[in-house]
Amino acid sequence: MHRSGPNADLSLTTRQTAPANLLAMTSVQTIGVIGAGTMGTGIAQVCALAGLAVVMVDIDDERVKRGRGAVASGLDRLLRMVAAGHIGRKSGRGFYTYS
Repeated sequence: MHRSGPNADLSLTTRQTAPANLLAMTSVQTIGVIGAGTMGTGIAQVCALAGLAVVMVDIDDERVKRGRGAVASGLDRLLRMVAAGHIGRKSGRGFYTYS
């Protein structure tokens, strides 16, 4: 597919590589999560732990409110586990494999 206009150099096909100006972009600081269910709140929590600002949306305010509560609860639980010495920086290593 060929595009014209100011962003034409940013369109990629499977056989192209990213142009230098795309690679020079600044790092991500905010992430948007669509859906405040189990998966969305998990993604939001991991991104918050990585220091990113998170914007979470769902089809109604009640779902977002529950999602925000789930993220806060998960972060609080994680902080308690770190404070108690149950987990540390390296505790997750060795518990996963890739294939």
